[in-house]
Amino acid sequence: MMTVCVIATARTSLSDAAKVTALFETLQEHSRKEEGCIQYDLGLREVDEEVEVLVMEQWTSQAALDDHMTLPHFTAFQEVSEGLIKDITMHVYTLHS
Repeated sequence: MMTVCVIATARTSLSDAAKVTALFETLQEHSRKEEGCIQYDLGLREVDEEVEVLVMEQWTSQAALDDHMTLPHFTAFQEVSEGLIKDITMHVYTLHS
């Protein structure tokens, strides 16, 4: 069985950290309810006067991930977080088990 794993990090300022964290938590809540979602976890750490958010996702397929990125809760997250997130790095892996 092959699944898709996403490891993403996003940086924000300390002053925006609470708002950005709340946005990610809302995204996590909705994403976990999606049919193709196996895992959706968040982590936080302070780095050089900023907060870095780690997102670890696992999906049943690339199609499930692609669908996720078109859903209203994902597009709303993108719109609302614009300007609050300094940068996002995302890596997608195919897991073989």
